[in-house]
Amino acid sequence: MTKLQPYTCPQQFLNQVEKFLLRNEAQNNLLLGVLYKAKFDSSLIKHMLALFDDNKQINGVAIITASHNGSLILSHNFVKAQIVILNNYLKINRVEIRGIIAENMICDNFINHWQQMSNLKAKLLFRMQILEMRNLNYQSCSDLNLYVAQNEDLDLVYKFCYQFNQEIYPKLTLEEAQLHSKNLAQTFVSNQTGFVLKNNHFEILGFAAIVRQTVNYCAIGLVEVLPERRGFGYGKALVAQLCQYILNNKKWPVLFVDITNQVTMNLYYSIGFKLVTKMNHYCFEQ
Repeated sequence: MTKLQPYTCPQQFLNQVEKFLLRNEAQNNLLLGVLYKAKFDSSLIKHMLALFDDNKQINGVAIITASHNGSLILSHNFVKAQIVILNNYLKINRVEIRGIIAENMICDNFINHWQQMSNLKAKLLFRMQILEMRNLNYQSCSDLNLYVAQNEDLDLVYKFCYQFNQEIYPKLTLEEAQLHSKNLAQTFVSNQTGFVLKNNHFEILGFAAIVRQTVNYCAIGLVEVLPERRGFGYGKALVAQLCQYILNNKKWPVLFVDITNQVTMNLYYSIGFKLVTKMNHYCFEQ
């Protein structure tokens, strides 16, 4: 019989579940990324739960984050019996969740059961594909080069982050978007995880960031090209050169892409990305 165990210490929880999550590292990339950050800031996670089988082996992991609108994030391969146990725990302990991020079938099964137990309705925010790359398929351009963003690039990095937040999170208030963009830009520059694409005239054309690092993967995000520079293949060059940088550092690129953005999906597939799994992100509302 599956047993559910709550935890309060992020480091203890990570020590317990990391090996299980790393068996399917790309699928669990978001969950692992949150846990690695929570080692240094425990406020990032509200609840941490592990499910154990009869042999006391972990067979499921769930967290509720303070970010991602307070969403429940589930590990891969959750089955219906585990979902029932998890739902019962959440209801008995009156745990509030504002959304869920999980693989398609897991997400749908959870929502069907959760809506029977509450008066909340699920609203789809994103349908995503997780893509990974093992081999890059791209002929580099000699007049385009990737650089680590520096302090002198901070203002422009902020503009890229703000542009991204407006496109992906249109419901953010102006103040929220500005603050989030400022914090992101400062983090990417100080951690040297933000990258700018420049031409031979050293004009910045686009920006992308490594948003998460796990044991074997670097997750790419915030891919943005200046509006006046779009349509010339700079987005493809930007992502390809960042992938080459990651591969040169003995890791594999992984990214999340909205399946409604067919142009971007085709771009990623054309340079060597392959499908890992499909995920949904729902929010709950009255």
